[in-house]
Amino acid sequence: AHLNLVHCILWSMSDKKRFREGEEPDTPKGEIWAVCVDGGDASKRAFEWVLSHAHKTKDHVIVLYVSELVKTQIPHPSPFYQNLEKQLNDELHKHAHQILEFYDNKLKEAGVNHKIEELSGPSAKDMIVDFTQHNDVDHLILGRRSMGDQERKLLGSTTDYCVRHAHGNVIIIK
Repeated sequence: AHLNLVHCILWSMSDKKRFREGEEPDTPKGEIWAVCVDGGDASKRAFEWVLSHAHKTKDHVIVLYVSELVKTQIPHPSPFYQNLEKQLNDELHKHAHQILEFYDNKLKEAGVNHKIEELSGPSAKDMIVDFTQHNDVDHLILGRRSMGDQERKLLGSTTDYCVRHAHGNVIIIK
């Protein structure tokens, strides 16, 4: 089973004017930023970058954890493999909850407007790009993990894919 975890925090900032519900049209709401996190060092640096650039009351941060579901490659898996698949996906969900809780607390402490999201499906890259498009994200922030040339060729780079396909600006933090 192929397992690839990508976690994102989304937060937006744009030239477009957005308005809070019930406010007058001349009151800009701020920008929406997206930053991907997975608990690793690169995603922590990306999150810290977002915190240092977010406007606490006008901008909006969306913490997004994205994981590719574990799926057996067996055409008709036995109950054993079905159970194993379920257990692995349950563990991914628990891990996601811990990561999201950590970042939720950080954003609450900082007083930043935010929302927490968990997405899971067959392709993390596609889910990130779709999320940016459907949620009108202005800036997607990703931490870049070191990958060797062979690994990048075999698996592809999520950051490279998002740079080419994501809605809005994409900022890569090394």
